[in-house]
Amino acid sequence: MAVSVPPNLNQERQCWERGESVVVGVDEVGKGAWAGPLTIGAVVLPSNGRINGIRDSKMLRPAVRERLFGRIGDWATTWSVGHASAQECDELGMSDAQRLATHRALDLLALKPDRVLVDGNWDYVDWVPSTTITKGDQSCLSIAAASIMAKVTRDRLMAAAAADF
Repeated sequence: MAVSVPPNLNQERQCWERGESVVVGVDEVGKGAWAGPLTIGAVVLPSNGRINGIRDSKMLRPAVRERLFGRIGDWATTWSVGHASAQECDELGMSDAQRLATHRALDLLALKPDRVLVDGNWDYVDWVPSTTITKGDQSCLSIAAASIMAKVTRDRLMAAAAADF
């Protein structure tokens, strides 16, 4: 059995060494879902400290994600989530809806990004300097943290909506 290496700050450190001080990890949840919004998490992590257990949100049980949500929120320099509604996804298409939700998430951050680290191989963040990282939610700590913040936020919205449906 392969040993899983936890996400780390290697990508963020490379950016910091280049003088990019505000490095944002972004990840999405809800893309292609039958209901609810497309949600983008955006997290800026500090260079010091550590929270054990941060992984891609899909690899964690809901109770663990909930516990990490509060810890990440307290530790992060700044974080936010942005949404594109199901109607916006239908009207705009998934690509433009993903850009819209990301714009919303980045606009809500307390700091302007110097670099955005994007999970995957498609750079949908083309209005600020960005870098794609294939399987970034498994290797890059800020992206993994963003996946948790997005997943927990969206899960809470869906649980609240479930009472009406």
